[in-house]
Amino acid sequence: MTISGLLTGRFYLFLLKNDLDQDRIEPFQRNLIQVLNQNPEFKNDESKSISIKTLSEFPFPIYQENLPIFVKDTVLLYLDHCNPLIRQSVA
Repeated sequence: MTISGLLTGRFYLFLLKNDLDQDRIEPFQRNLIQVLNQNPEFKNDESKSISIKTLSEFPFPIYQENLPIFVKDTVLLYLDHCNPLIRQSVA
């Protein structure tokens, strides 16, 4: 969720096979959005590059079904970014 918030400003909630407690997730998301919005250093190009690299290098076994759609909706937006560091992370 943090990566999607940093890259797009919105959060993806992937449905898992187990039930998630919505009463706990929604306050967490609100707090996370608030922190991201109050701290612009979290949205700098280096943070975006690290987030994109994390998606390509870290195994997300429980999200295997949803990850391709998430990558298409978030990461591919950065293919034409003006910063070469970010374009390299996407490639």
